[in-house]
Amino acid sequence: MVVKLAFLLSSLLSVPSWAQQTPTCLSPANNGGLSNQAVCCSGAGRDEEMVDGTIYRYACSHYASSVYSQPYAVANLYECAKRCSEQAACYAASWKPHSDHPTGGICYLSRAGFSENFDTSGSWLLLARTDPTGPVVGPDCTTEVEKAQEECKKESEASCTLAKQALQIQSQQNLAEQVEKTEQCEQRLHQCLHPPVEPWRQQAAALQCKQDDHTVVSTGTKRFKLRCYAFKPANTARDIGKKLTYADCMVSCQDDNSCRGFQWSPTTQGCKLFSFIRDNELIFNGNASPYWWAGVTA
Repeated sequence: MVVKLAFLLSSLLSVPSWAQQTPTCLSPANNGGLSNQAVCCSGAGRDEEMVDGTIYRYACSHYASSVYSQPYAVANLYECAKRCSEQAACYAASWKPHSDHPTGGICYLSRAGFSENFDTSGSWLLLARTDPTGPVVGPDCTTEVEKAQEECKKESEASCTLAKQALQIQSQQNLAEQVEKTEQCEQRLHQCLHPPVEPWRQQAAALQCKQDDHTVVSTGTKRFKLRCYAFKPANTARDIGKKLTYADCMVSCQDDNSCRGFQWSPTTQGCKLFSFIRDNELIFNGNASPYWWAGVTA
C-alpha cells in the first residue's frame, strides 16, 4: 500500500518534458496574447521556425499587404501559421495579439505578391512562407480546380456581356428619348413660326375687288360684305395705321366690338375703322377709287 501511494505521488509530481521546455515563437504551447509576442520579439525580432513541415520566416513590427481573408480569431501565432499552411492561396500571414485580453489574437492571410510593411505601433508580426509556390494541389484535385477556374471565367464573361448589353439598351433608350424631345421642340417651333390660317382668312386673302364685289365673308363672330371701289368720308373714321392685307384689316374690325365697317387701301395699306355707317354714305367712284370697303351685315 505504501509503495502504491509513493508511485501515485511520483506520477502526479512528474511534469511532461514538452511542458518543461521554453516555448518558441511558433510553439503550439504558447497562450497567445502579449506573452506570445514577447517570446517572438524579445531578441532580434526575426527568425525562422517550422510549422507542419512548412518553414516560416517571422518579423516583428511588420505586416503583409494583399490581404484576402476575413480576420481569424486564433489562440496563438502557431494557429495563425497553421491557417496559412492549410490554404493554397496563402503566402503570408499577419498576426496581432488581443489588446483587451491576455490570450489569443487575430490573424489575416495574404496572397502572392504581398509586400512587407513596417508597423510603427509595434503591434503586428509578419509570417512569410519560405516555399514560394505554396502548398501543392494533389493530382486528384487538379481537374476540379481547372473546372472551377473555367466556370468562373465563363460566369465573369457572361456577367460582363450582360452589363454591356444593358448599357447599350440604356444608351439607345436615352438617344430615342432625346430624339423625341428634339422633334417635339421642332414641331412647337414650326407652329409658332407658321400658325394655322383660318379658312375665312384664306378666303379674304384670295378676294379680287371687282370680281368678288358683294361677296360675304364670315369670320365666326361677324359677317362682312365686300364693296369694291367704295369709300366713306374719312372725318368719321378711326385710323389704326397700316395693315399688310385686306384680311388683317378685317381682323381689326372683328376684334373691335364698336366696329361696323372698315376701309382698306391696297396702295397705302392704310386701315380705317367705322363705328356707324349708312349705305347712302358710301361713295362709289368706279376704278378711280383706290379703296376696298366692307361693312358688317346681318
